[in-house]
Amino acid sequence: MDPDDLATLIYTSGTTGDPKGVMLSHGNITSNVVTSMSIVPLNAQSDECLSFLPLSHVFERMLGHYCMFHSGVIINYASSVDAVSAEMKERRPTIVASVPRLYEKIYARVLEGALAGSSVKRRIFFWAKRTAERWAEYTLAHRPVPEAWASGSESPTASCSPS
Repeated sequence: MDPDDLATLIYTSGTTGDPKGVMLSHGNITSNVVTSMSIVPLNAQSDECLSFLPLSHVFERMLGHYCMFHSGVIINYASSVDAVSAEMKERRPTIVASVPRLYEKIYARVLEGALAGSSVKRRIFFWAKRTAERWAEYTLAHRPVPEAWASGSESPTASCSPS
């Protein structure tokens, strides 16, 4: 088998025009897996994936299938899109690779719950959101996360007054 040999065909959905097939070689797939693994480190001993996009989707095929196989990570296939929430609770995956729409839906549901709650619940939610955003900024910039965050000195209860 040669790296230039055809490995698979992936078809576009046709949402922006006529559907098209893309021929991917073994070399294409290997290159994508190697590059992906340098960005998204996976660990067969500690990671477990929940996969729910169809394998015909290029993102799912690449990250949710080839990269997981390459790393030896357990792949759990969701029984349906509607079951993803329940199966996340059941399987408790460390990895859920998805398109942005899933995360938008999760965020909308969590935000709705926070806004419907008490003022304390809203304050805790927005404190947690700010903290996560700051943590992401530090982490993505490869800077150490401030010690105060780990000690809890910036916890929401330190500045929260009952209303």
